[in-house]
Amino acid sequence: MNIVDCGFIPSSYKGYWPNVVQFCFFSILTNTGTTVQLTLQGFFGTFLATLNVWVLYQIFPLGSQMECPGGAETCDPIEMVPWKPQTLFFP
Repeated sequence: MNIVDCGFIPSSYKGYWPNVVQFCFFSILTNTGTTVQLTLQGFFGTFLATLNVWVLYQIFPLGSQMECPGGAETCDPIEMVPWKPQTLFFP
């Protein structure tokens, strides 16, 4: 049996479908209200975790490499951030 792919979802997402089925299975409960509540909590929890990773990659683009600019041996930790965090809250 050949599965027709319309191209709506990228093929790189095929490995995630078992997790989608598992999420749907564990979200179904005794009544509709509880099912919707649990599904929305799971959706927003995943969204916030993804947003957190994106924000941290914006602040620390090198991740945990801890490389000093210019190849120096030691540096101030604030030098590893591409912009000063104070500008985020106090422009």
